[in-house]
Amino acid sequence: MIFIDSDFVTNVTKLNRVNSRRVLLYMGNSAGVISYGKGKGSDYESAYNGAFKKLKENMVCIHLDRMNSVPMILTGKHNDFRLKIYSQEIGNYWGGFLMWQMLYFAGLTNYRFVINSRKLEPYSMIYAFFQAVTKNVTPRIIA
Repeated sequence: MIFIDSDFVTNVTKLNRVNSRRVLLYMGNSAGVISYGKGKGSDYESAYNGAFKKLKENMVCIHLDRMNSVPMILTGKHNDFRLKIYSQEIGNYWGGFLMWQMLYFAGLTNYRFVINSRKLEPYSMIYAFFQAVTKNVTPRIIA
């Protein structure tokens, strides 16, 4: 499990200020099961508990082959964040450390990735990641 982001949001109204906390978590078992959870609450404990509950609800199983885990180009984008994952015989894990960890926990092995973004927004990164990785297929499905 990776603790990706936590932040503090204040909504100013005419009467008072309403404070809330947000937490973003990611989980993978390195065998093709991945999940993310967003939690919101009045304090970090309730936000974390909500995110952990969403982790259990949002589980996704991706197609995975151990010999050729990324047989074609995978793309995903959300807002300004663009992600491309290319197939490669020997893995090249140079780039964003957080994205590398997420791909590793998804179970992908032979790839290289390119991130294009002016601002690394964690929520856009998660949405683009899931959009790209859920398109993954195995060579058997392609044949």
